[in-house]
Amino acid sequence: MSVKVMITSLVAYHGGVGQLSFVLHRLTGLGILLFLVIHVVDTSTVFFFPSLYADAIAVYRSVPFMVGEIFLVFSVIYHGVKETIAGVIYRVGLALVDLDEPTRVIGRSSDWVFGPHTPYERQGDVPNAVFPCGLVHDRPSGEIRLYYWAADTSICLATASLDELLDTIVPLTG
Repeated sequence: MSVKVMITSLVAYHGGVGQLSFVLHRLTGLGILLFLVIHVVDTSTVFFFPSLYADAIAVYRSVPFMVGEIFLVFSVIYHGVKETIAGVIYRVGLALVDLDEPTRVIGRSSDWVFGPHTPYERQGDVPNAVFPCGLVHDRPSGEIRLYYWAADTSICLATASLDELLDTIVPLTG
C-alpha cells in the first residue's frame, strides 16, 4: 500500500461518526507537537545565535503565528491517559496559558474536569475515552460548549459555566 493511499484512507471521511473527530483530535495534537519543536529549536538559538533568535521572535509576531497561538490556546484543553487494572481511561483537564507568553502555563486544573461516565463514552472501539475536539464560548450566557469524541463511536457536547471551569484552575508557582 502506498503512502498516498494510506494518508488518503486515514483522512478521508468514510461516514463513521467517530472518524471526523479522530482526525480533528490528531490534527490538534500535531499542531501542539509542531509548536513544541519550533519552541525547542528557537530556544536553542538564544545562546549561540542571539540575532537569529531576535529574528525568530519578530516572525512569531506575524499574523500566521498569532493565529497559531490562538490555535494553541484552544488546544490546551487537553486529554490525558490513566492506566488502571481494568485498562486505560482518557479524561480531560484544563490548563491556562499566559496570553502575552503562550508558552508559559500559569495554571492547571487540580484534577480532571471531565471523564467517561455514560455507556456511549465507556463502550466502543476505544472504551473509556473522551477527547476534546472543539470549544465554543457563548459570551452572553457564560457557557462553554465542549465538543468531544466518545469511545470512537459518537461526537458529543458537554456544557459548563466558564466561571465554574476557571474556579478549578490552580495557579502554578515558580
